Amino acid sequence: MRPARGWLMWIPLTLVCVATVACVGEPSGAGDLAAAAVAPTGDVRVAVIVATFSSYPPAPADAMDRARAVMGRVDAFYREQSYGQLRLTSDVYGLYTIPYSSSYSTNVSASDQAALDAGVDLSSYTAFYYLYPTGAPPGALANSYDSTFSNIAHELGHHIFGYYHHEHGIRCDSVTGTCASEEYGNRLSVMGLGQGHFSGMLKAGFGWLPPPQLIETSGDYTIEPLAAPPSGGAKTLTFNVCWSRWCTAYTLEYRQPIGFDDVPRSSTYDWNNVFGGVLFYGGSGSRLDLGTTLLQMTPYVIGTAQAPALAVGQSFCHKEGKVRVTVLSADATGARVRITYRTRCP
Repeated sequence: MRPARGWLMWIPLTLVCVATVACVGEPSGAGDLAAAAVAPTGDVRVAVIVATFSSYPPAPADAMDRARAVMGRVDAFYREQSYGQLRLTSDVYGLYTIPYSSSYSTNVSASDQAALDAGVDLSSYTAFYYLYPTGAPPGALANSYDSTFSNIAHELGHHIFGYYHHEHGIRCDSVTGTCASEEYGNRLSVMGLGQGHFSGMLKAGFGWLPPPQLIETSGDYTIEPLAAPPSGGAKTLTFNVCWSRWCTAYTLEYRQPIGFDDVPRSSTYDWNNVFGGVLFYGGSGSRLDLGTTLLQMTPYVIGTAQAPALAVGQSFCHKEGKVRVTVLSADATGARVRITYRTRCP
């Protein structure tokens, strides 16, 4: 489920200083993140049941047309972000009228029974979604048509894959020097509070992308835009940072406003930064049972837009691990980064 806004969860943090002006928070003792589920490929059928309650006002006259339209968008979204490997086929049924109950499971059972009574065979469907256009009871998955694309894409991400985690974010206040993990804090991915593609880490965990390319030697490397059709290059890079007895990993990705990654521009992010720099995630992508965490590479000042990406010309330097990452360039075709091991940080 997605709340109206993310829930802030404070956790112990280790501050990792960045060479130019950036600073990121990293969960203490963070290690590899294991895939909690494997995404299906091929054709997946989704039954969408649209119902209203006998004690509620009538549904809008175009309720079924709007339901079909939004499900067509969700279907296209999953095809695009899986690079054609997952093809959702949604069938929309309704509009049914059922008695209202304060129990979500009772309403689901009544919705299913209404469909069965109308002759619908539900046995061949992999996933189900319930839309209540005149309002949803407590616990329902969607309660309006205003935000149903992101809600449905998010909830199916849980239901189809059995992946009951989220794409987190970290926000560091440059004034107080404190950092907090925000459970839905990735405002790019629909598994956070965004409307765009899953992170590259999550896609790799589901098998839609190869595992992130592990960088073990110093050099210059290119990252393809995440939403662009694969062309043989890397869409994610991972590098390990080890010091004393500790090791952690960072995964890099690069986004451009392509397809469903051409998201609505809210005031939350500095979008020139988002699409003009490289994004960092905590964890290597081999484990996803803790969720993914989008790091903040530029200090955040309360009341201003967040700039999560490391911009061209900026460097991230891990003092203890003696690793530096510099963004050399970023354009519509990809981002170029230089990773240097055994280096000194300021």
